[in-house]
Amino acid sequence: GALVDDHGDWVSDALVFLRSLQALSAALAGLALGAAALTVIFVTRTGLATHRAVIEVVHLIGAPDRYIARQFQAQALKLGILGGIVGLACGAGTVVGVDKLLAFAAGRGMPQAMASGATGLAFDFRLLPWQWGVLGTLPVVVAIVAMMTARITVLRSLARMP
Repeated sequence: GALVDDHGDWVSDALVFLRSLQALSAALAGLALGAAALTVIFVTRTGLATHRAVIEVVHLIGAPDRYIARQFQAQALKLGILGGIVGLACGAGTVVGVDKLLAFAAGRGMPQAMASGATGLAFDFRLLPWQWGVLGTLPVVVAIVAMMTARITVLRSLARMP
């Protein structure tokens, strides 16, 4: 009368849930990148409107649109790198902090089987070296998106100027 349950259904449901969380995380990252690009567009357009008289004079003197766009994209690149580094520091601090918090909880009464991972339910928030490498590229990606967004915005706006 013994019944053996291999928990296959539960594990498959858990895997579907975890894959859904991964897709949600990717969608949220894309949404954040899109919001950053929109912010750069609005800031660049504001800068163009603020400096419109100077831009018109520089344009009349003979400066090509690429020169004017280069000035805006350099500023966007600098701010993008700075923002990416701050975001990287916050994200890395969160990962390290959660890992330390879990290690502290494991040393303060969490069952030893769970702390050692024997149940398969323990969470390990430590990142592998390649994952830290991917996180390290985020400031560069953010800066390039900001730079290219500013460039495209300026060139399109200048093309509409008389």
